Amino acid sequence: MDTDARIRMCGPDAGPAPRRGALVVEVPCGDLSGALTENAHPVTIRPDWTVDIGHELEVERVAAALGAAPSCLHLITDVVPLLRAFVQLERRRALPVLRRRTATNQWSLADCSCAPDELGHTAPHLHDDVAAAVEHSRDPHHLATTWACDERLLRPLLAAAVTAYGGHSRAPRGAADGVLLEDDGAQILWDTGLHPGWAVAAHRHFKLPSRSVPAAFFTGVAFLRPPDAYVNAMVAASGDPDVWAWAVWSLRAEDYRTTSARADLLRAGVPVTALRTALDIGYTTDEMRALSLHSDRSLRASVDAFAAWARIGCRPGVEDLAWGVGRVLADDRLVPDLAALDSLLGSLPAGCTPSRTSAGLVLAVAADVGVARDLLIRGIRTPTDAFDQLEDHRLKLRARCVADPHTPW
Repeated sequence: MDTDARIRMCGPDAGPAPRRGALVVEVPCGDLSGALTENAHPVTIRPDWTVDIGHELEVERVAAALGAAPSCLHLITDVVPLLRAFVQLERRRALPVLRRRTATNQWSLADCSCAPDELGHTAPHLHDDVAAAVEHSRDPHHLATTWACDERLLRPLLAAAVTAYGGHSRAPRGAADGVLLEDDGAQILWDTGLHPGWAVAAHRHFKLPSRSVPAAFFTGVAFLRPPDAYVNAMVAASGDPDVWAWAVWSLRAEDYRTTSARADLLRAGVPVTALRTALDIGYTTDEMRALSLHSDRSLRASVDAFAAWARIGCRPGVEDLAWGVGRVLADDRLVPDLAALDSLLGSLPAGCTPSRTSAGLVLAVAADVGVARDLLIRGIRTPTDAFDQLEDHRLKLRARCVADPHTPW
């Protein structure tokens, strides 16, 4: 779904008050310089969002044309449109646009610039989850900063609208019955800025075969905006709604380019757990296919091998697992034991600091902690070099055995 479609799915615009009512609120008035005074007067915001301020605006319009900043004109041209946007967010009729920092898994609003950074420049507020970022989209200071509105005029209007709708209300009952997996799924959606009816519309849009879908799937679709083709491919490849939710939340750049790559792996028999483990450590679907091609092994065996290496904290490349005779390292059964690798790394002398992946690869070739330790101390860091060293040793040993049959093999 494109962004416009996502917003349309949230429903029609909400009015300033429930049941097509008007919102009446006392707002402070200002002089022609824009400075607010102690005076206040009622302002009526009609159901169609037109405004009655209770007095003529002609003097203020003339003053504005001459460079003044009268507050009531500012109220009509800037503050009430902002109030309208706020009510849509408050009533879950609009979706804020979020950005995720993948490295830290933090979220911010795309239009946020209300947090000063270390240098005093404006920067977005960062939040640990979607719900916190969405809540910030309704924060008076954020709204006033983003829209360049007078926060003193804005706050009473926001408070009046929230009160008119009964406070920060809970999700409407029954709005997503038969669609969500969790008993409190509707409230989960509401807390992340989504109307439960949005989930019903998204369920229909993607023609989901299950009637019990995790709320996380819908929040991921709403805020991560995966391509429709990607979602449809994953739904077709797996009947498990938990897999759909995982697919949406683990979306990566390559999934926008090759929307069916993950689904193709699942259809080839790759277990979800192995695929997830390999992706989590940073492997791409292209690398999985390359390993299968260069090692003459199935896609499933190749992904299993990557996953097995990932489970011991290593990330060898395709070229490390698919070279000459060493292509046997693409077999998950030949991945070193976690305890053996930890023992090897713990036994190395000071100054010998191979990466965990290099140590694991050398251990896989050597098949012995002591032999691997000797190789690492001698500076061997790749499986190719380890194999060559062991082969050279084997040939020399064979030559000695031919010359002297009593030489221990």
